[in-house]
Amino acid sequence: MPILRQQFARPGLSPSFLYDFDAVELRVQRNGRYHFQSNNTIRLCGYLYKNSFNPRNSSLNLINSYANDLGVYVFAFIQELESNETYILVVSSSFYGSQSRSYSIMAVGPSMISFQSINFSSPSTSKYFKYKNILNTDF
Repeated sequence: MPILRQQFARPGLSPSFLYDFDAVELRVQRNGRYHFQSNNTIRLCGYLYKNSFNPRNSSLNLINSYANDLGVYVFAFIQELESNETYILVVSSSFYGSQSRSYSIMAVGPSMISFQSINFSSPSTSKYFKYKNILNTDF
């Protein structure tokens, strides 16, 4: 069964340009500062949303982002997260359209972070998401 493409218009860009994306629900066990960083071979952008993500309105609930349009292959940001909230991490290529990609996301903070892949294309189709999680690391 083929994986369905998920696409959205990146925040602040023309809605006529659609980009492939992966989305992951994040939950933390303790409040604190968490550092997110990608490891990849293509230019990626990272967007962090609080409570929900709507691919048709990608500016809604956006709390942090790294739009990588400068040729750097890594996105990174630090964000205060709360244990009783839901966060959505959206990862997208910085190139318009579809692009094959292999990447990992490292998340560092005061507690473990759970990652749950989200598929907006079809509720019965799941996509995989590669990640690394380092526990109790100070930075």
